Amino acid sequence: MNMVKYYFEIIIGDVMIKDDLEIILITYNRKDFLIRTLEQVFNDKSPIKEFQFTILDNHSDDGSSEVIEEYCKKHKNIKHIIHPHNIGGNANIARAFEIAEKKYVWIICDDDYYNWDNWHYVEDAVNNENYDCILVARDQIRNTNNISDLIFQSTFLPSGIYKTSAIDDTVYRNMYDNIPNMFPHLAVSTNIANTTKSFCVIPENVLINGPERDKKEGKQTADMSYIRNTDKKRLSPTAQNMHFFIGYVNSLTLLHDKNAVMNGLRSAVAYKPFNMSMTGVFARIVQKSYKDKKSSHLYYEVACRVDFISKCILTFFKYSPIFFYVTPKGIHVQILNTLVIRLIPFKLRNKSI
Repeated sequence: MNMVKYYFEIIIGDVMIKDDLEIILITYNRKDFLIRTLEQVFNDKSPIKEFQFTILDNHSDDGSSEVIEEYCKKHKNIKHIIHPHNIGGNANIARAFEIAEKKYVWIICDDDYYNWDNWHYVEDAVNNENYDCILVARDQIRNTNNISDLIFQSTFLPSGIYKTSAIDDTVYRNMYDNIPNMFPHLAVSTNIANTTKSFCVIPENVLINGPERDKKEGKQTADMSYIRNTDKKRLSPTAQNMHFFIGYVNSLTLLHDKNAVMNGLRSAVAYKPFNMSMTGVFARIVQKSYKDKKSSHLYYEVACRVDFISKCILTFFKYSPIFFYVTPKGIHVQILNTLVIRLIPFKLRNKSI
């Protein structure tokens, strides 16, 4: 009798989460990666193969659309939406949130990997119904009680499964306003941080970062540029010179915490794949901000949001013709805010000691 009750509860749980959670996949011109993703999502072992599944196709012209249509013939739960134009990856993210219908939405990319053995953690969290954000990857989290770590983790879009009730008109507005900063979805996670702080970090990863795994295995990685297949010369200077840290810092201003920018940057530089220090981050910000004179405002946007010591470092970076600084990769010299030379690689120095 107990065994029958156990299986009954499992079946009811699966039905419940299927009714409450929808999947939206965003894609553009990554046919081979898309095939790999669809094979994982719709294989026999996938727990989400029968969920409401929408694919937002950003007007692909590499054969991706045809692949999706073939899957639509086999799986009636797939809805294929093709935008009439390539609206950009970040706008596609915002559009995905806007069309979400169920209690929870999981927006996934077309180039990652999944460990379905850990899916039961997601079922438990969704059935709990108390969480506004369920983080299904934790590679960038050092402390699950540190909001800054959780926000940094959520820069990786598919890390988060979000409760749609946490997204109101103001959040949608912030989401669209944040498209130029590369992270429209941080409007959702920062709103949760400002209000309920209701995050759940599952104990083991369901999601594996595709580009990082491919790089480790020596495989080709997907093109990560958010402005790919556009005429870059005609884009705004902000778009041309935007990069991860500038967009990230600008996004952190959505947090009410006055120390959010510095805490967020500390969470970022602690992430091992970046292999950077705070001064290294500031060096990149100065270089990017002054690549085009029209984009000098990017520097000021960052400089006005950091602490006093960091302001001094950024100012020195800006005005000093020669500046020495240290990163985990070694000692560097920066000349005229553009040319960077690594003088002493730490690996080389360590070998000689």
